[in-house]
Amino acid sequence: MGEARTDSPTQGDVWARATAIDDAVRAVTGRPVSVWRLRSDLHLGPKRARQIRTQLLARRPDHAEPLS
Repeated sequence: MGEARTDSPTQGDVWARATAIDDAVRAVTGRPVSVWRLRSDLHLGPKRARQIRTQLLARRPDHAEPLS
């Protein structure tokens, strides 16, 4: 009781997985990963998923939408 879970991912694990997902999505679609994708793949709440997506966008500023 009151012990920390050892099977939960660390912040570094979540960030590594988030960057891998973002890189894969960008390779396929040319667009950054969605908040929905981060929530579902990483089992995050909406606030944390938005925070991570904001950090991902700052990491790769080439996130502008392509002109059609």
